[in-house]
Amino acid sequence: MSKTAQVTDIYKFGNFPEVDELWAKSQVMCYGADSHIRLLDQEPASGEEQLPVWKVAVNDRQRRFIEDEFEMLRDLGLNAAPAVQMHPEPLVDGKGIFGFRMERLLAIGPDTAVGKSEFFKCLEQIHEKGVVHNDFHPMNVMMNGQGQLVVIDFGRSGRVGNKIPTEKRSPWWRAELYSFEADRISLDKFFCMFQT
Repeated sequence: MSKTAQVTDIYKFGNFPEVDELWAKSQVMCYGADSHIRLLDQEPASGEEQLPVWKVAVNDRQRRFIEDEFEMLRDLGLNAAPAVQMHPEPLVDGKGIFGFRMERLLAIGPDTAVGKSEFFKCLEQIHEKGVVHNDFHPMNVMMNGQGQLVVIDFGRSGRVGNKIPTEKRSPWWRAELYSFEADRISLDKFFCMFQT
């Protein structure tokens, strides 16, 4: 049995037709503690909306993160922030929101010419909307099909000054309130680790 088949079997959840349909027509791209990313087996036909990536929850904790992320992305999309584009309707099953569809993005590789200042520019554009990412680092910035940088993974995000739910707190940032400073420090720490 391949790793993909094992992951699919282990992480499939619920007995809802919506979930069965998703699993039947998609493959695992990656998965982690906060979500499960799936890619449709067939890209959407020409002229259809190009949102072939599905971010889904496989447990109740992930459902809470994804529901919050969906609402944050909806708000950021309405405010022209550099965030991943998604379908305006969430994926819903018998328990509620379990995911959303989004655009396919490209990882920023080591030979991609993106400097520290460009990451900070993305971060500042998100902050201008009053949003603290709360997990900001270069792996959460990708490139869309037009070559623009976009920020992903808003499951731990919140509004500046609001209380951070315990399950969304960073192990290195012990403050109780969402703060722009936490995002800036996180990005600085990342670049300090990889300076030569």
